Amino acid sequence: MLRTATLLYIASVPFDVLPVLDGHTVSPFFAVLLVVAWVVDHWSRATRACLRKGVQAWAYAAVVWLTATLAWTADPVASRRAWLGVVTLLAVTVVLIDVLVGVLFHRALQVASLSSAVLATALLLAPADPNRADRASVDGVNEMGLAYVVAFGAACAAYLVVRESRYLHVVTFVLCFGAALHVGSRTGALAVLAVAVLAAFPQRSGARPGTAARHVALVTGGALLVTLALRALGAIPDRVYGSIADMVAGDPDRQRISEFYFAYIDDWIWRGVGPGSDASFLVQRTGTYLNSHNLLWRVWIETGIVGVALLAAVTICAAVRVVRSDRRLLVIMIGIPSLLFAVTFGSYLHATLWLSGAIIFAGGRSVPAWRASTFRGRTSTTGGAPAELSAADREGSRNAGAVE
Repeated sequence: MLRTATLLYIASVPFDVLPVLDGHTVSPFFAVLLVVAWVVDHWSRATRACLRKGVQAWAYAAVVWLTATLAWTADPVASRRAWLGVVTLLAVTVVLIDVLVGVLFHRALQVASLSSAVLATALLLAPADPNRADRASVDGVNEMGLAYVVAFGAACAAYLVVRESRYLHVVTFVLCFGAALHVGSRTGALAVLAVAVLAAFPQRSGARPGTAARHVALVTGGALLVTLALRALGAIPDRVYGSIADMVAGDPDRQRISEFYFAYIDDWIWRGVGPGSDASFLVQRTGTYLNSHNLLWRVWIETGIVGVALLAAVTICAAVRVVRSDRRLLVIMIGIPSLLFAVTFGSYLHATLWLSGAIIFAGGRSVPAWRASTFRGRTSTTGGAPAELSAADREGSRNAGAVE
């Protein structure tokens, strides 16, 4: 049950940007199912998962501080909704870090990649909207959110291309790259290209000579062909050809947003204005509704200096995983879209962002022996991790019962 609930939730995350159930997305329902299945699994096995002290400290501190900010929020309704979203996503992330080991970790990447490919296909088939600068969208959903999802799917697919050398992952990568272009996202296109460059370096251990290189060449060639095809069809918005500098500093709209918020910096620099209340705060001060399109600024504006410190702690923990993990390539690939979109998009309630974090932390942590055997169908006679797991996973089985 836990394995099924995990894969169902991961499959639903790329579609979290689409409000299909009376304005609501489907992933929260699968999130609740996953948490319940996780609790039942631990209860039936008489086991308990606990966070390592470093992660436990910032996770608890985040919940406590977000709860405290509700006392002075600029928009109580929006803050309560954002608080519930953060707590739910944090709980699901802890569950995923606990369960994504061995074969299930690999299956999760495959499912996330294929679900993103389905969304990418829908975007490629969507007509350009002249009212949105010829950018493609689905049901008017924010283009940045869509681009982040397909960039994340491309990262998963590129890693699987290197590790498995299968044509299905090549197709997935090409679809995601084409969707990022059709949506008109320079950040998405840059993220996918950066991932493709990373994929060109490593060779899969145990593969036949040239196998991984051939598939990386197919990824590069496919990306070039889809770019030429979309350009010939006029399906790439003009904004994609803008300079990279325009994504951040040179964008007049973002400069205007920064000027608005900096004019009232004394009101939010220390304790923030409450989660989810950045735009409401600006409306109360200026009558203008604008969101802060940058993760650092948004966290700072809404949660103050304490929120920035907590974000820094999470970033440092993730950086440590990059150094220690034997899946360093995957961690970097998944991290690239998250970092780029943190600068240009900035939503911390995006389910894909939290799934990326779970994969990064799960990819660099030790594996409890009892959990490693949960999804294999059998346990080794010595009580350790199954033989099919990687050497790093078997080495990590000594730290049973802990989640980093």
